[in-house]
Amino acid sequence: MTLKGLEVQFQPDRTTTPALLVSADDVDSFIDALLNGQHDRNCAAVYSLDRPTMPSGYRDHELAVGVDRVAQVGALTLAADDGYVSKGSMDRGISGLVLRGGRFP
Repeated sequence: MTLKGLEVQFQPDRTTTPALLVSADDVDSFIDALLNGQHDRNCAAVYSLDRPTMPSGYRDHELAVGVDRVAQVGALTLAADDGYVSKGSMDRGISGLVLRGGRFP
């Protein structure tokens, strides 16, 4: 199976023309751009191009990716049309921040 990749919107120039991530290097570059960007541009909306759009033309999901280079933490939040969303506690472990997912009631 061939994957189409991810569409990413995170900077003013990437809102009208989203970035396309198709490789691990693309993902690394994207995270680096978030970490090295302005403090008010450290969160992005990510969409899978492999999922269908809704009849309205909008995507049925959104993954928000946020980073804070000063605090050295990151966050992920997933919202999807089928009711799944990330939530739960944050635990500090040896490798840093761990987010636990859950099902939205």
